[in-house]
Amino acid sequence: GGGEGLGSGGDGTGTGGGRRAEQIGGDIRDSDYPWAALRDHAQGGVRVRYTIGTNGRIRRCDIVRSSGNAQLDEITCRLSIRRYRYRPARDADGRKVEDAELITHRWVIVPPGEDVEAARQALREQGWQGAGDPR
Repeated sequence: GGGEGLGSGGDGTGTGGGRRAEQIGGDIRDSDYPWAALRDHAQGGVRVRYTIGTNGRIRRCDIVRSSGNAQLDEITCRLSIRRYRYRPARDADGRKVEDAELITHRWVIVPPGEDVEAARQALREQGWQGAGDPR
C-alpha cells in the first residue's frame, strides 16, 4: 500500500507556536496485503484520521473514506495503531499535546513481472506519497 498525508489540526485563532506530531517510525509493507483481498484483486485508497496521543502512539484511527474493501480498511487502522510511532506534538509552551493527522493509504496490486519501482514512481507522480508504497 501507499499513502499521502495532510495534517488536520483544527480551525481557530491564536498566536501560533508549537509543532505538529511527526512520524518517526513504522510502516505498512507489501507483505501486509490481506490474502483474501489480494485473491479478490481488491485495491483502493482508504482515508483515515489518526488521533496521536502525547506518548507518540496512535490512540484512535477513524475511517474517513473507505477503500471499498472492509479488510483493507481494517488492516490499515490495525497496523497503523500497532506500528506507527510519532514525535509528539507540542504546544507553544513546549508541552506535549494530542494531534490529528489525515492520511490516505493506497493499496495497489502490481501484477507479477511488472516493475514495482515504476509503479511506485507512477503513483508518486499522481501525488501519492508518504507512508508506504504500492504493492
